[in-house]
Amino acid sequence: MGSGGRNSHTLCGVSITMSNSLISQPMFALVDVNNFYVSCERAFNPNLINRPVVVLSNNDGCSVAHSHEVRILGVKIGTPWFKLKDLARQHHIIALSSNYIPFIVICRTA
Repeated sequence: MGSGGRNSHTLCGVSITMSNSLISQPMFALVDVNNFYVSCERAFNPNLINRPVVVLSNNDGCSVAHSHEVRILGVKIGTPWFKLKDLARQHHIIALSSNYIPFIVICRTA
């Protein structure tokens, strides 16, 4: 195809068609994934699906992501882990340390 032709690309399963003139321009996408860290952990460990999960920051200081099951308990992002421990015991919340390898794998394969 010459200049002005069309190319089709797939981004996260969505087909995108654009002209060749747009392809030469830098493109950026901001994708907001619901509960991204929890979703990544669940992709690698399906036993976490439908269970309350919290992903903690580096050094396990505070909640950086949580599942819907935890959100409905009123937990806010950024809540220090020491404030969540009793709630975690009561509701069998699974707390995971940040593990960036699954996050990187998911991002590179998307």
